[in-house]
Amino acid sequence: AHGAQNHSAHEHHHHEPPAGATNLVTCPVMPGNRVDPARAAAVAGQALGKADAALIRAETGFAIGGVAPLGHLKPVTAYFDPRLSDFDRVWAAAGTPRHIFAIAPDRLLAITGAVVADFSGR
Repeated sequence: AHGAQNHSAHEHHHHEPPAGATNLVTCPVMPGNRVDPARAAAVAGQALGKADAALIRAETGFAIGGVAPLGHLKPVTAYFDPRLSDFDRVWAAAGTPRHIFAIAPDRLLAITGAVVADFSGR
């Protein structure tokens, strides 16, 4: 659409679940925002730690910077920054750190099954 706003949603923050938990938690945020660790833990209902590159690759099949919002090797718990819905389309990683794709936020939310939650600190 003419005048459509574009915004990047490909800044994902991945958190390692505590011992005994079974999957990674991903929290895509708008650039300029950061995941607030306390808010993210409250949303997830569990303590979270920052995931390293090896865990992200093992759980998703993707390298940091290229983690697509779907197509992961293992189930990933996903939360969705409600501010992403302020835009006509957002850009998400498409499997490598050099590839992205455009998508309407409502479509991204629908195909990922993410939960809308306020987990960012501005």
